[in-house]
Amino acid sequence: MAYKLVNPGDEALAADVNGLYMSQTVARFSTAAARTAAIAAPAVNQLSMLDNNPGNVDYWNGTAWMTAGSGGELQYTQITAGLAVNTYNAAGSNLVIAGPAQTYDGTAVVIEFFAPAALTPNVAGGVLNIDLWDASSAVCQLGQLSSSSPNLGAPLFLRRRITPTAGSHTWRVAAWVGPSGAGQIAAGSGVAGALSPCYLRVTKA
Repeated sequence: MAYKLVNPGDEALAADVNGLYMSQTVARFSTAAARTAAIAAPAVNQLSMLDNNPGNVDYWNGTAWMTAGSGGELQYTQITAGLAVNTYNAAGSNLVIAGPAQTYDGTAVVIEFFAPAALTPNVAGGVLNIDLWDASSAVCQLGQLSSSSPNLGAPLFLRRRITPTAGSHTWRVAAWVGPSGAGQIAAGSGVAGALSPCYLRVTKA
């Protein structure tokens, strides 16, 4: 977005007022719904404030309005049904959970993955591997659960601080096992008597 200096005697054109000056102020709205109705196409890094969220300044990150400096949540995706993990290499890993494509500004984020329970294959030396992907590109191995005797189960809470390039990214978590057999990622609805959901969460670092 351009920045234009106004000199005495200059004409205030409608295009400048709407496209430049309004986007370079901190606009105030009563609610988020009022803001959405007024600003149909926000510019990246455009600022605003809400009367029902006093003291906080929001910015448009290209996808959503975020509270500046809050370390706030950028995205959250969950599943409520578990799945079997029965592939034996990273390239053919089973998709566990995938977040939506989202535009990032090149600053650091923290990626979290939680599963209330996970099981290694029911074989000696069974290993369950949890990998982080960005769309179709492998990023790293987030964690590994292994056992020297059959069938080890444990909850998983894995985190990675990463600085993605500016632009669109689609974070995915996938799993694979070895040397044979099948593992499991568990998930539930989170109601009384049920396991919690399994989730993928991205926050500002």
